[in-house]
Amino acid sequence: MMEFQYISRTEVDESQWNHLVENHPISSPYFHTAYLDAVCDWEAIVSKDYQLIFPLPYRRKKGVNYIYTPDFVQQLGVLSVGTFNMDDVLSLIPKKYKLIELAFNETNVGWKGELRRNVVLDLSPSYEELHSKFSSNHKRNLKKVFKELVFRTADLRSVWELFKSNKGQSLNKFNEVTFEHLSRIFHSKMDVEVMGAYEGDELLTGMVLVRFQKRHIFLFSGNSDRGKELKGMYGLINREIEQLAGSEGIFDFEGSNDDNLARFYKGFGGREVFYPFYKMYRFPFNWIKK
Repeated sequence: MMEFQYISRTEVDESQWNHLVENHPISSPYFHTAYLDAVCDWEAIVSKDYQLIFPLPYRRKKGVNYIYTPDFVQQLGVLSVGTFNMDDVLSLIPKKYKLIELAFNETNVGWKGELRRNVVLDLSPSYEELHSKFSSNHKRNLKKVFKELVFRTADLRSVWELFKSNKGQSLNKFNEVTFEHLSRIFHSKMDVEVMGAYEGDELLTGMVLVRFQKRHIFLFSGNSDRGKELKGMYGLINREIEQLAGSEGIFDFEGSNDDNLARFYKGFGGREVFYPFYKMYRFPFNWIKK
C-alpha cells in the first residue's frame, strides 16, 4: 500500500520525480519539473518512493488560496505506476486551498469530474497510410496549399502577435503574463520548436510544438487572414505528420472541447481521448456555489 506525503516545491526530489515522468506511458511534458517551474508556483503530493506524483499549481487572489490549471497545461492530476485510491490522495490537499479547479489526465478517467476532449494521432503508420485516413475535406484543402509557401522556423513573439491580431482579440486572458509563461517554456530545458509558413519574408501562420519522449504537442498557434486563405495551418500540420510518420510517436493536438476545432483535428485522422476536469469548493465557497 502506498504512503503519501504533501511536500513543498523545494522538497521535491527532481531526479526521482522526472524519472517517473520520463518513463511513464503517457509521455506528458506537463509534469516535468522544468515545465511546471515555467508556468506556475506549485507544491505536490507524492508517494515516498515517487511511484506516484500529484503536482498542485497554486495561486492566491483576494486572500484566497486556490489550485488551478496553469496556462499551456492541458492535463495534470495524478501520475502513477501503481494502483491507488484517489480519495486518499486528495485528502492530503491542505485545507488552506478553498477552491480547486484542475484538469486531471487521461489515466485518471473513471474517477470524478467533467470529461473533456483531446485529439491525438498515432504516428507509427507510414505517411501514405496516415494520409489515406485524412478527411476528404482535408485532402482537398491540402491540394490548395499555396505552392510558394515556405515552411521554416519562426520567432515566438511573431507567432504570438499573429494570434493576438486574430483570435486573441476576443480572449482577454491572453496578455503579456500569458506570453511570459509561453516564453519561459521556450527558454526552459524542454524541447520546443516554433515553425512558420511564410510567403516571401512574411509570416502568415505559426505553430509552437513541445516534443517530449514520443509525444509531439501542438501547444499554440497563430494565423492571419492571408494564412487562412493559403491554407497555411493545413500545410504546417501536414508537414509535421509527414516528417514524423513511422516514428511510433503521438501527435497531440491538445484539444479541443470546441466542436469545430475538434473536427479540424480529427480531419487529420486523429482520435478522441478524454480526461476529467475536477472541481472542489470548500467552505465558504461550497455554500456560495450551491
